[in-house]
Amino acid sequence: MQTKQTNQTQLISEVKNMNLLTELALIILGLIVLGIMYLILNKQEVPFLSSTNQTFIVLFIIGFMMCILAIGTRLNWTGNNWIHPFILLGIIIGALIIILSALIFLNISLPFNINEYQSLLILGSLIILKWLISIGHLVSYIFLG
Repeated sequence: MQTKQTNQTQLISEVKNMNLLTELALIILGLIVLGIMYLILNKQEVPFLSSTNQTFIVLFIIGFMMCILAIGTRLNWTGNNWIHPFILLGIIIGALIIILSALIFLNISLPFNINEYQSLLILGSLIILKWLISIGHLVSYIFLG
């Protein structure tokens, strides 16, 4: 019996450490997106990326990684409640990101004559908004349970 409780305690500790690493990774990736967006807004070249398309793809991949990291912990907190307000907001913004990215990747003309630079700004803004919602969910979980 003692061994079973020890194993459960150890498992809980490992999960907490994993969540901490996940949150740290989310913060680092979010700061990278903020840095890229800062460079884009100041019309500076993003290091290692020579074109708007490459920057778009990198932002999309980073945003996708952030979503994958966040969804597991956030659903765990809400008890797999898919209709929690933070989860719903994340899903809606994620769907907008996927639609925008699909239009860009498939070379379909965007509504309102949006050019590559503007689509890059929209993508980055949506990723940052989703990241801020994720941080809001984290803060509400910490303080409200």
